[in-house]
Amino acid sequence: NYHIINIIINNYNDVIMNFIKNKITSSVIIFIVGLASLSCSTQSEKPNRVIIGISADIDTINPLYAFTFDEGNIVELLFQRLVRHDWNHDLNEMTPINMLAEKIEWTNDKLSVMVKIKEDVHWSDGTLITTDDIIFSFIKHSDPEVRGRLLGFFENYYLDKSGKIDESKSFEKISDYRLKINFKPGSKPTLFDIDHPLIPMHIFSSIPVNEYISDEINQNPITNGPFKLNKWIRNQYVSLVIDSSSTFFNPKHISELVFKVIPNYENRILQLKSGEIDLIEEVKNEDAAEIKSNKDLVLNAVKGREYDYVGWNNIDPKIYSEQGKITRHKIFADKSVRRALSYALNKEEIFTEFLLSYGELAEGPVSSIFRINKDIEAYKFNPQKSKKILRDAGWSDLDNNGILDKNGIELKFTLSVPIGYPRREFAANIFKNNLTAIGADVNLESFEMGIFIDKLFAKEFDAWIVGWLVPLPLNLRPYWHSNIQNTPMNFVSYQNVDLDKLLDELEFETDAEIRKNLLLLIQKIFNDDQPVTFLYWLDNLVAYNSQIKNIDVNPLGVIHNCWEWSIQD
Repeated sequence: NYHIINIIINNYNDVIMNFIKNKITSSVIIFIVGLASLSCSTQSEKPNRVIIGISADIDTINPLYAFTFDEGNIVELLFQRLVRHDWNHDLNEMTPINMLAEKIEWTNDKLSVMVKIKEDVHWSDGTLITTDDIIFSFIKHSDPEVRGRLLGFFENYYLDKSGKIDESKSFEKISDYRLKINFKPGSKPTLFDIDHPLIPMHIFSSIPVNEYISDEINQNPITNGPFKLNKWIRNQYVSLVIDSSSTFFNPKHISELVFKVIPNYENRILQLKSGEIDLIEEVKNEDAAEIKSNKDLVLNAVKGREYDYVGWNNIDPKIYSEQGKITRHKIFADKSVRRALSYALNKEEIFTEFLLSYGELAEGPVSSIFRINKDIEAYKFNPQKSKKILRDAGWSDLDNNGILDKNGIELKFTLSVPIGYPRREFAANIFKNNLTAIGADVNLESFEMGIFIDKLFAKEFDAWIVGWLVPLPLNLRPYWHSNIQNTPMNFVSYQNVDLDKLLDELEFETDAEIRKNLLLLIQKIFNDDQPVTFLYWLDNLVAYNSQIKNIDVNPLGVIHNCWEWSIQD
């Protein structure tokens, strides 16, 4: 789901977002639906049901707080938007499709949009959906007191001093089914600005804002989407059934979608092969060949969304943690050093031997799915070039101890990785040897994920290996802009005023060709500065039962439009 907050570190999305939620609130009330077990059977006994294996239970079914990957998938199926966006394979970009909206018209100045919604759509408790729900939902999504996952996504609206949408300036209610939405002068709004899940005003208006995240409505929601909640058995499964009164209903398509919690990866694979479940994501590369040879299964890939990188802290972590001061890192603040280190790392070896070439080598944060001209120099493994760059920058081994030094500072640092991520642990050991060969002294350290994330946000690391899941539509500003205080995801504290200008332009530019040109310029800056060493884009391998038809595996994911799936022998 492209709306899942783009604060996601590859392969531990759930952990980092739950960490953020735990920073927001001390607890979440668990509403137990009941005790039962999901009876799994063969595909022939459940012709209209698809079971998806997931690694962990969700915490909430609330569009305001659906931070994790699986929560976002489920919310997308339970709550409608005015419009939704599909992936256009011909253009390799997202295109809008009306959902709750029946008609959308922009004014001549493109600063207001007239929306006519369908008049026969109800919440699951029978209450009609009106424009009041739209106004209420957007305001709550933007409210800093709510602290929801879409906070900060409403900069094109008129905002009050608190940062919340100014209702009197932004909305003109014409009737229960017609609404005019106004955007502030100088903005360049698009339909993404109204592509947000709605919440029922008649339910949430009676709940204090400070109880939104803990109210039992998070476990037993009033919904309006293609599916509705059937049953949620904690730590076992979440069952959704198609809403037969919905415009998305087709009796020939699936009638039930089950998210079954199977924490152990090997068990998910075994249950997929036995037919107990029908679909899993994040298949390990080493299992791909066997799955491809199984005539009952299909292997596909979500491409171009996830990449690994080595982060080089541009500021001194010790001074920042002790004094809160931003001081240049004694080693990594120099882009010559960062460039040299990028040439020193043999990322090709990890890509070929560990990833088995499922993906592609990365040269920046802009995926090849955007078809940007890659007329830039690739940082291929070249230790001799690395040594020359360091030598030209004044690094030499004056005391003959095998470690390069400059101005009394040795090329010595710690490379940190989270525990439990074999790919990164493997890469860290390869990179340590690579760096030793050019005269660097590298210490490896590992941390449990919670501690690792704490330290990452506190900017306590010298260098580290993690990954990103890039947002769609692409938005690089939260991760790379120089305003470090307002961009906490800029973990490396990278600052470049030329890049800032391009990121600001990109944020408000809607013309496809201009955006491509801006992305090309952005790529060139990243390539020259190497604020991090970009390693490789990772394919998210998806395996599913061959009887499931109409699955479209694309950069938006797998579950997208699953109400169109059908089961065929």
